[in-house]
Amino acid sequence: MDICAFTDGSSYTQFVGKKSLYENKDRFAKECVKEFSYILEDIFSEQEFLKVMEKMDAGIVHDNLYCRYYPRMPEDVSYLDLDEGYLFCEKSRGAFEVFVIDIQELKILAKESIRLM
Repeated sequence: MDICAFTDGSSYTQFVGKKSLYENKDRFAKECVKEFSYILEDIFSEQEFLKVMEKMDAGIVHDNLYCRYYPRMPEDVSYLDLDEGYLFCEKSRGAFEVFVIDIQELKILAKESIRLM
Protein backbone atom coordinates (compact mmCIF):
# COMPACT_ATOMS: atom_id res chain seq x y z
CA MET A 1 0.00 0.00 0.00
CA ASP A 2 1.28 3.43 -0.91
CA ILE A 3 -1.77 5.63 -0.44
CA CYS A 4 -5.45 4.73 -0.45
CA ALA A 5 -8.91 5.78 0.63
CA PHE A 6 -10.46 3.58 3.31
CA THR A 7 -14.19 2.92 3.31
CA ASP A 8 -16.74 1.66 5.82
CA GLY A 9 -18.52 -0.27 3.10
CA SER A 10 -20.66 2.60 1.85
CA SER A 11 -18.61 5.80 2.07
CA TYR A 12 -15.03 6.99 2.36
CA THR A 13 -13.74 7.33 5.92
CA GLN A 14 -9.98 8.03 5.81
CA PHE A 15 -7.08 8.70 3.52
CA VAL A 16 -4.20 6.44 4.53
CA GLY A 17 -0.58 6.35 3.40
CA LYS A 18 2.49 4.38 4.40
CA LYS A 19 4.47 6.78 6.61
CA SER A 20 7.89 5.66 5.36
CA LEU A 21 7.04 6.91 1.85
CA TYR A 22 6.59 10.55 2.88
CA GLU A 23 9.10 13.11 4.14
CA ASN A 24 6.59 14.54 6.59
CA LYS A 25 2.90 15.12 7.30
CA ASP A 26 2.71 18.11 4.94
CA ARG A 27 3.91 16.00 2.00
CA PHE A 28 1.31 13.36 2.81
CA ALA A 29 -1.47 15.99 2.97
CA LYS A 30 -0.37 17.41 -0.41
CA GLU A 31 -0.36 13.94 -1.94
CA CYS A 32 -3.89 13.34 -0.62
CA VAL A 33 -5.04 16.53 -2.36
CA LYS A 34 -3.46 15.29 -5.60
CA GLU A 35 -4.85 11.77 -5.35
CA PHE A 36 -8.24 12.30 -3.74
CA SER A 37 -9.56 15.76 -4.65
CA TYR A 38 -12.26 14.05 -6.76
CA ILE A 39 -13.55 12.34 -3.60
CA LEU A 40 -13.57 15.59 -1.65
CA GLU A 41 -15.34 17.39 -4.51
CA ASP A 42 -18.14 14.80 -4.28
CA ILE A 43 -18.45 15.15 -0.49
CA PHE A 44 -18.37 18.92 -0.10
CA SER A 45 -20.12 21.92 -1.60
CA GLU A 46 -17.84 24.21 -3.61
CA GLN A 47 -17.48 26.61 -0.68
CA GLU A 48 -16.75 23.78 1.80
CA PHE A 49 -14.27 22.23 -0.62
CA LEU A 50 -12.29 25.48 -0.83
CA LYS A 51 -12.20 25.72 2.98
CA VAL A 52 -11.03 22.11 3.27
CA MET A 53 -8.26 22.76 0.74
CA GLU A 54 -7.02 25.61 2.97
CA LYS A 55 -6.79 23.17 5.90
CA MET A 56 -5.03 20.33 4.07
CA ASP A 57 -1.70 20.47 5.90
CA ALA A 58 0.21 18.70 8.67
CA GLY A 59 -2.30 19.87 11.27
CA ILE A 60 -4.96 17.41 10.14
CA VAL A 61 -2.67 14.39 9.67
CA HIS A 62 -2.59 11.71 12.36
CA ASP A 63 0.33 9.37 12.94
CA ASN A 64 1.29 6.64 15.44
CA LEU A 65 -1.27 4.41 13.72
CA TYR A 66 -0.64 1.05 12.06
CA CYS A 67 -2.05 -1.05 9.22
CA ARG A 68 -1.45 -4.48 7.90
CA TYR A 69 -2.56 -6.52 4.96
CA TYR A 70 -5.02 -9.35 5.64
CA PRO A 71 -5.10 -12.03 2.93
CA ARG A 72 -8.34 -13.17 4.57
CA MET A 73 -10.45 -10.59 6.36
CA PRO A 74 -11.29 -11.18 10.04
CA GLU A 75 -14.91 -12.14 10.81
CA ASP A 76 -15.62 -8.90 12.70
CA VAL A 77 -15.29 -6.85 9.50
CA SER A 78 -17.42 -9.09 7.28
CA TYR A 79 -19.77 -6.11 6.73
CA LEU A 80 -17.06 -4.64 4.45
CA ASP A 81 -17.72 -7.50 2.03
CA LEU A 82 -14.02 -7.84 1.16
CA ASP A 83 -12.07 -11.06 0.83
CA GLU A 84 -8.73 -9.36 1.47
CA GLY A 85 -7.29 -5.92 2.16
CA TYR A 86 -5.71 -3.47 4.57
CA LEU A 87 -7.04 -2.72 8.04
CA PHE A 88 -5.92 -0.66 10.99
CA CYS A 89 -4.28 -2.75 13.69
CA GLU A 90 -2.03 -2.58 16.72
CA LYS A 91 1.73 -2.37 16.28
CA SER A 92 2.63 -6.00 15.59
CA ARG A 93 4.36 -8.33 13.17
CA GLY A 94 3.45 -7.42 9.60
CA ALA A 95 2.14 -3.99 10.61
CA PHE A 96 3.53 -0.73 9.26
CA GLU A 97 3.09 2.85 10.44
CA VAL A 98 0.71 5.06 8.48
CA PHE A 99 -0.34 8.69 8.16
CA VAL A 100 -4.11 9.21 8.29
CA ILE A 101 -6.52 12.02 7.40
CA ASP A 102 -9.99 11.42 8.85
CA ILE A 103 -12.76 12.52 6.49
CA GLN A 104 -15.23 13.07 9.34
CA GLU A 105 -12.79 15.59 10.83
CA LEU A 106 -12.64 17.36 7.45
CA LYS A 107 -16.45 17.56 7.45
CA ILE A 108 -16.41 19.17 10.90
CA LEU A 109 -13.69 21.63 9.83
CA ALA A 110 -15.67 22.58 6.73
CA LYS A 111 -18.89 23.17 8.70
CA GLU A 112 -17.06 25.25 11.34
CA SER A 113 -15.28 27.33 8.69
CA ILE A 114 -18.53 28.08 6.87
CA ARG A 115 -20.33 28.91 10.14
CA LEU A 116 -17.61 31.43 11.07
CA MET A 117 -17.94 33.33 7.79
